[in-house]
Amino acid sequence: MGLITEAQHAEEILCKGDADVIFVGRELLRNPYWPLYAKAQLDGVATWPDQYARSALKVATQG
Repeated sequence: MGLITEAQHAEEILCKGDADVIFVGRELLRNPYWPLYAKAQLDGVATWPDQYARSALKVATQG
């Protein structure tokens, strides 16, 4: 499946068994932080990997 832009939509597709894989390549080109936003939408907690700590601070201060 492709053209998925909302985390909840992707989660529903996977949970129903309608697909084994969700492709989010286009959305990642538009928004490279989509995985973090998706995680925050689904369970309210988005944690940055340690390797990206410096970037997280920059994004957080820019709004």
